[in-house]
Amino acid sequence: AMAMVALYLFLLNTRHTILGDNRKVTFVLVVIALISAFMALVVRVNAEWTLLVPICIVPILMRVFFDMRAALYIHLTTVIILASLVPNSYEFIFYQLVTGIMCIIAVRDLERRSQFFVLSVVIFVSYSLIYTFGVLSQESNLLLINPERYLMFFLNALLTLMAYPLIYLFERVFGMTTNLTLMELSSTGHPALRELSKRAPGTFQHSMQVANIAEDLISEI
Repeated sequence: AMAMVALYLFLLNTRHTILGDNRKVTFVLVVIALISAFMALVVRVNAEWTLLVPICIVPILMRVFFDMRAALYIHLTTVIILASLVPNSYEFIFYQLVTGIMCIIAVRDLERRSQFFVLSVVIFVSYSLIYTFGVLSQESNLLLINPERYLMFFLNALLTLMAYPLIYLFERVFGMTTNLTLMELSSTGHPALRELSKRAPGTFQHSMQVANIAEDLISEI
């Protein structure tokens, strides 16, 4: 409850546009509730499988729909809530916080589907490095490293690919638009743009030139 109150105060003071939109608030709460329910189910089945839960889906979704700061704070709130469910809370928080930050940074300009595979690599490498150096810092013995952990990190990274269809689903359910959808709509292969190029080629070329100029200006800003 305290974590949710802190999240509310953060949105109230810095991101009131999110708090003022019921669709966005519902979206955030639904994502937190779903990942919490999934984690609770996994813990009940086998507490050692907590690292299989793709927690990084949360910061990825939040970064795609919102800005970097909002994504980080929502992810932090989610990790604090989930930490009360897992056996080793400190280790869990360290894993998820560091890897989540890496995901948020990597999702800065998400415009192509291939970038999701890059995200999976980032997640796997981040988890693996944290675990490897954690063992070395405590035991100083490579023989104590458990290879099964790397398999769990790999499966976690694969499960994170679910973020792509979830983005499409949440867009339709909550009526929000992301850069991925805008990129698809701006493709010259879109039926509407193909029809425009046939019926009014001059207007089509002019629109493309204006769009390119606008994109250059945005990049400079």
